[in-house]
Amino acid sequence: MGNTKSMHFMKSYSSEKKRRYSKMRTSYPKISIVIPVANDHLIVRCIKSVDMGDAEIVVVLNGASLEFDQYIQNLQERDKRIVIYRLPYRGIGAARELGCQKAKGEYLIMMDSDCEFEQDCIKKLVTGLKNVDFSKGDVIYRANSFETKLVAKARGTHSSSVQNVYTPLLAFKKSVIDKIGGYYFSTKIPWTEDHELAQRVVRRNLRVAVIASAIGYHKPTTIKNDLSSAFNYGIGYNIGIRSNLTRPSFLYGGAHSLIASLFYDLYRTTRIPHYIKSISQEFGILTALYMTLWMCVFSFGYYLGYLEGGGKQ
Repeated sequence: MGNTKSMHFMKSYSSEKKRRYSKMRTSYPKISIVIPVANDHLIVRCIKSVDMGDAEIVVVLNGASLEFDQYIQNLQERDKRIVIYRLPYRGIGAARELGCQKAKGEYLIMMDSDCEFEQDCIKKLVTGLKNVDFSKGDVIYRANSFETKLVAKARGTHSSSVQNVYTPLLAFKKSVIDKIGGYYFSTKIPWTEDHELAQRVVRRNLRVAVIASAIGYHKPTTIKNDLSSAFNYGIGYNIGIRSNLTRPSFLYGGAHSLIASLFYDLYRTTRIPHYIKSISQEFGILTALYMTLWMCVFSFGYYLGYLEGGGKQ
C-alpha cells in the first residue's frame, strides 16, 4: 500500500513542482536540505514540501535496499534538485555527516524523511541565522489516535528548547564546522548524534535562535515505534559516552563505566517522584507517566549497549 501511494505522488510530481517552484527562485545563498533515509517512502512527501526551487536536496541512502535506491533514482529524474549519496550500512550520524560534507550550500538544513516542511519554514530558518550560529524550528507531531496524541504531547515537551539543538529542522551555516570541533555529526554514533552536537554547541556558547514560526510536521507515531526509538537512543547514548564524545547528564544518566552508571542511576531513581510531579503540573499525569516509561526504555537500551560493547569504557 505504501508503494502505491508513493507512486501516486510521483506521477503528479513534475507538473506540481513546476507550478509551485517556478516563482520561488530567491536571492538567498545556496541552501542544502540534508535528508538521511533507509527505505522510507514518505520521503516523497518530505521532498515535495521543499518550497524553494533552487535548493539542493541531499538524499543520503544509508543501508537502503536496491529497490529503494532505484525508487530514489526515479524520483531524481523528476526533480533535478536531488543529489544522492550512499552508505552501505545504517547509521544516522554517519549519514548526516556525509550529507553535510558533500552539500554545496552555504546554509544547511537537517531534515528527516518522515517529516514535512510547512510553507516558508525553510526561508524562516535561513533568515533566523542572520546573527546566530544555529536556528531551530518547531516540530509538531501529527496525531490520529489516542496513543499518537500521547506521543505527540510527550515529544512536544522539549522539541523547541534552546538546549535541545536536535534534528530535524536544524539549520546552520556550513562554515560553522570551524566552531564545533571540525565535524558536524559523529560517524561513530548511530543514534543521538544530534544530542552530542547539542552538547558541543552549549559548551562553546554558540548562539541558537528558536524560530517558533518555522514549523515542520512529523508523521503520527505509535507508542511502540516511539519506545523503539527510545531504546535505540539509549544504545546511541551509550556508544557516545564510551567513545568519549557524549558527556553524561543527569536527565539521561550514564557514566564512563558500567559500575559508575549503575550508582548514578540508582541516585537518579530517587528523583523520579519529583520528575513526575514537575511534568504532570504542566502536561498532565498521563504524559508524565509515559515520559517516565520512555526514560526507562531509554535506560534499558543504554545498558544493553554495555553488553554489546563488552562492558568496555
